[in-house]
Amino acid sequence: LGKGVPGVTISVEALPDISPGTSDARGYYVLHDVPVGVGLVFSAEGYEPYSTELYLPSDFIAHWAVELRKSKPRRM
Repeated sequence: LGKGVPGVTISVEALPDISPGTSDARGYYVLHDVPVGVGLVFSAEGYEPYSTELYLPSDFIAHWAVELRKSKPRRM
């Protein structure tokens, strides 16, 4: 695994009432009260956004590692 990326925003798709999380200096983040079967979007400057669906039972604590790919430089 690579190094943690600080400042990644983790949002719950289609549920704006759930506050997004932000990864800390080590790349760790916490989300609370996320319903089953939702999409998560991970985004950070300089990286391609990544989205995935989350299927975890209620009252479950998970360690979710995501690998972000660096954005390709834009040609002018």
